Amino acid sequence: SRRAAGLTLGLTAAGSVAVWGLNWNILGGEGLGLTVFFFVGVVLTGRRLLHWVKQIRASWAILSLLVAGGVWLSLGATLLATPPTAYGEIRTVSSVGLGLIASSAGVIFILAVSLLLARTGSGVQWLARVGERSLVIFVAHVFFTASTRIGLSMVGIESVWIHVVVSTAAGVIGPLLVYAAAQRLGQHWVFEAPGWLQRASSKVGQSR
Repeated sequence: SRRAAGLTLGLTAAGSVAVWGLNWNILGGEGLGLTVFFFVGVVLTGRRLLHWVKQIRASWAILSLLVAGGVWLSLGATLLATPPTAYGEIRTVSSVGLGLIASSAGVIFILAVSLLLARTGSGVQWLARVGERSLVIFVAHVFFTASTRIGLSMVGIESVWIHVVVSTAAGVIGPLLVYAAAQRLGQHWVFEAPGWLQRASSKVGQSR
């Protein structure tokens, strides 16, 4: 119901604000400031979000891209905003508020870019396929990004841009290769939920 959805989002928003910028190096203690964005996705559901996004005009998407992107980059560059998972020890009420605005603007920016790319035609279908494997990349990217950065440092390469570009590429390509190998070898459990959980999730989705 709408009341339950509103209550859920209100509680998770309050929780996210309370721990914004804090990051405990224990299981389940990292990234808690981002909880509200996770629950926004849960409440909206992918089907409903796609329905809304498809109705947005290209002109509005471009405007959203420019405004949200400008806000996101400006707050990030000026360091006025507290990131959701760092610098919590020096956070203030205003920096947390600006951090929420910056993170929200970043989400809107990415959605606007995705919408515009989706309307460019079949030339970006490869990117859509990469996006469909975003959970795979999220789960396994750290093994490749960390090892790549260590390797670059060991051979004396300290350029920030090289570290960012090469590590990012490794963090995307590496997990996709592992996923492809797991599928070919029939080891679906590596990245996929058990069959019983997938069936239960499918029933819940159909009931909505």
